[in-house]
Amino acid sequence: MTEFAELDKNREDLQKKANVARAQRDKLNEEARRWANRRDEENAKVRELVNTANEHRKKRDEYNEAVQRHKKTRDEAMAESDAAKEALETLKRERMPKGGRPVHAIRRDIERLEFEQMTKVLTPAKERGLIEKLQALMSELKQKEDVYKADPELKEALDKFEAARERAEKAHQKVSETAEKAQAEHEQMVKLFGQSDRIRKEADQLQEKFVGAKVEADRVHKEYIELVNRIHELEKTISDQRVDSTGKSIAERREVAQDRADDIFERFKRGEKLSTEDLMTLQKAGLL
Repeated sequence: MTEFAELDKNREDLQKKANVARAQRDKLNEEARRWANRRDEENAKVRELVNTANEHRKKRDEYNEAVQRHKKTRDEAMAESDAAKEALETLKRERMPKGGRPVHAIRRDIERLEFEQMTKVLTPAKERGLIEKLQALMSELKQKEDVYKADPELKEALDKFEAARERAEKAHQKVSETAEKAQAEHEQMVKLFGQSDRIRKEADQLQEKFVGAKVEADRVHKEYIELVNRIHELEKTISDQRVDSTGKSIAERREVAQDRADDIFERFKRGEKLSTEDLMTLQKAGLL
């Protein structure tokens, strides 16, 4: 095999290696793009979950602020109820017969028994017993109310107490309802943050895979560029060794041209007159 043929074979071998490296690089870059796309999709889910969780956090905080306001209202109503109860108890001690239960306790028992009668399946005997209890409580309530009706001041004190107690109970119910809403928002927030954390971990794993593929693609690309440079150098060597019609190679002709340019440049430095062709030769050689 001639030297020229061997150089040509080496060039072909390098070209095959470069083609393999380029294909491998492109495959790795495509793999990196897939990992990046999946990572971006997961990160988008994380952002959406975090935004929704923050909305629940905001609502939770608003409900918690409302709870504090309702607690203040409840505490004020309870203070009014306690004061009204104390005033009522003072009048009762002065004007009511001794013993017996307060009116509001009797009413609660009546409501409880009426609810039981409406919602439970009772035997005839149990239903008769329940009706008898209701009748006794209603009779007791009527006696109490008759006493209050006979004493306007006592009745006014009772009405104030019951109104204040009702306001306190409603305020307490508002506290409970609002606190439940705040807790529900908190649980949703915690749930969504938990989901976002799990998906973020998956996105981080995809990022690691992306980086691994990209680093490997860059390594193979560097290898590909080195092969291409070697091919160019080899092609230049082959080109320089090709001969023209005079039997001289490009390298030989380049050397002759450089020698001629050097001679002309020496004449130029001595101040000799140069032809247009001489000047063009110097320009091509980079001496002007």
